Amino acid sequence: MKPNLYSQTRKATFGANLSGGMVIAPWAISSTTNPVGGIRIDNLGNVEIHGNTRATKVTVNAIWWSDFVFDANYKPMSLPELELFIKANKHLPDMPTEKEVLDSGINIADVQARQLQKIEELTLYAIDQNKKLADQQLQIDLLKAKQEELVRKLELFLNK
Repeated sequence: MKPNLYSQTRKATFGANLSGGMVIAPWAISSTTNPVGGIRIDNLGNVEIHGNTRATKVTVNAIWWSDFVFDANYKPMSLPELELFIKANKHLPDMPTEKEVLDSGINIADVQARQLQKIEELTLYAIDQNKKLADQQLQIDLLKAKQEELVRKLELFLNK
C-alpha cells in the first residue's frame, strides 16, 4: 500500500516525523542560498538545532575535569617537547584537530575541561618560570655583592 503523503505532511506539520521524533518550525539543513532553521528532537531525546541559539545560562554535565593537573605527580610536557609537538601536529596535545572539529563538531564539556587543562598547565609553566627568574635574580644579587666587595678590596689595595 502506498503511504498517504497527506498524513505524513500533516504529521510533520503537527511536529512529529515518521520516526516518532518531533520537529518544531520548518526543518531543513541550512545553506547560504536557502537558509531554513528549526529544531528537531528524535525519539531518543537528541536535539538538533539549525540556526542561532541564545540562552542566559547553559549547564553542561561534565564527566571529567582537569584538576588532576595540580596533583604532585602530574608533569606537563616540557616546553621544548611541546614546541616539537606543535610543529609536527599543528595543534596542542590532547586537543582535537581542526579536521576532527569540522568533521564531528565538539563535545562542549570535554573541550571546556581540556581548555582548562591547558590553562592550568600554562599556570604551572608560569610558576616554574617565576621560580627560575627568582633564582636568577638571587644569583645576580650575589654576583653584584661579590663584585662590590672585590671593587672595595681593590680600591683599598690601590690606595695603600
